[in-house]
Amino acid sequence: MLFFQPKPVVAHSEWKLWRTIILGQHANNQALFNALRKSGYANYLWTDDIISKLQVVPEPRTKELFLVRPRDLGITYGCDYPDFRTEAVRAGFKMVPTETVGQLRLDYNDQPLDERIHMGTVTFPFKGRQRAIFCLVHTNQGKQIVIREPGEYYQPDEKFVFCR
Repeated sequence: MLFFQPKPVVAHSEWKLWRTIILGQHANNQALFNALRKSGYANYLWTDDIISKLQVVPEPRTKELFLVRPRDLGITYGCDYPDFRTEAVRAGFKMVPTETVGQLRLDYNDQPLDERIHMGTVTFPFKGRQRAIFCLVHTNQGKQIVIREPGEYYQPDEKFVFCR
């Protein structure tokens, strides 16, 4: 259940662009996996399974990415991912293609330590969980792609990536 304080939603055309990335740089999932492994990101538990969930389209295209927090959309007490995604789409954002997860992990070399960024993608079945979403993290163990439960409670200041 969402708890909102009245707040006008800013049109997505007024949101500040966070990053621009180029998708389609890899021929298929295996090529993306190899690039992640070569960069040192593919040595973690479940990476093979995670990469299998990414849908790589081998044609170059540019995506403008935006960081959106539940608080930015008037959600002041947190929410689960399905509710937040609904509000983000209502505000004019689109879900990012799953390929964005791997490409952003490769491109986001300056991710601050202890930052966690959830990817605004479709949910998917994973390792016995009913649904899951991707998250890019940077811990003292390194930079990783991890899985989060969409039904988890997300704080108002947690960051999610969406596109236009």
